[in-house]
Amino acid sequence: MKKISVGLIGCGSIALKHIRAIANNREDLVITSLCDPCKERAQRIKEECAGLTGYGDEISIYQDYRVMVDSSKPDFVSILTESGMHYAIAADCMRAGVNVLVEKPLALSIAEVDDLISLSELNGAKLGVVHQYRFNPLIRALRDRVVKGDFGTLYYGTTSVRWRRNANYYKQAEWRGTEAKDGGVLMNQCIHNIDLLQWLLGERAIEVFSYKQNYSHPYIETEDTVLGLIRFRNGVMGAFEGTISIFPRNLENRIALFGATGSAIIGGVALDRVEAWTFEEGRDYGIEDFGKRTEHQPFPEAHMHSEVYRDYINALVKGIEPETNGEEARKSIEIITAMRWSAEKGQPQRLPMEG
Repeated sequence: MKKISVGLIGCGSIALKHIRAIANNREDLVITSLCDPCKERAQRIKEECAGLTGYGDEISIYQDYRVMVDSSKPDFVSILTESGMHYAIAADCMRAGVNVLVEKPLALSIAEVDDLISLSELNGAKLGVVHQYRFNPLIRALRDRVVKGDFGTLYYGTTSVRWRRNANYYKQAEWRGTEAKDGGVLMNQCIHNIDLLQWLLGERAIEVFSYKQNYSHPYIETEDTVLGLIRFRNGVMGAFEGTISIFPRNLENRIALFGATGSAIIGGVALDRVEAWTFEEGRDYGIEDFGKRTEHQPFPEAHMHSEVYRDYINALVKGIEPETNGEEARKSIEIITAMRWSAEKGQPQRLPMEG
């Protein structure tokens, strides 16, 4: 079978993880083009491609993604730019009939997300979004428990992102910490946890209430800490805590579910440690395929991104929707938008919300 050609748009720090993920799917994928306004940065990524994939000379470099799409004609593009550029680039590519896989967040507003979903349908372009934590083996096992009903009646879920981002982090890229290109701690650092919470609890959010604050980052335009409550259609409640002001370094990333017949907590710095796994039949660290992760044990390099690409390949080949498509990505962006509005107005925000 002919390999599926990929063009990467954006050659910043996240590009290396995508190259590793593509290399892990080398039987089906081949990188044919790279695009970045900085030619030197694209050249460095091209050299990394050669080392990780075994090829590189045939990869073309572009500084304008429109020229790349028109000249290279990849089967799909991965959009890895700053968050504020995702919408415009994805829209242009899909208008040209090109399939797109977009790093999170899909866009920075509900209106932009809705437009991308419409463009995907109108132009027959496959729209996928990189929510790689849905492919975390521990999260998959937790989701299986929910689907099987092992929690009995679900009561509530909680998630916490307790990380640190210092001034050096923001100096590395001028777009970080801006309203227009970054979107704040919710859109940047915490969107995966919000996505996971609503996905695991299994129903649409109907109301949120939140507070937000900038405690320790006077040099950015957005909040650095958000606390919120989410009420779901099935009566389940969710509690959220997200901050990048933890001293002195990243502390933990945690998600917990509690029900009538089950309790589970997945923690660690990167959702890679089982801290509680108890169900009616007795204590069960189960998940033998992944070992008893009671200590910090990182998953293989780019494992989750590799699974995102595997799912997207499957969608292209079979003509089906990716697991993390535009509609799925919209759910977390809607909750984030509602959280920010609630914090600004000082009152609960009902959902659904329009753009």
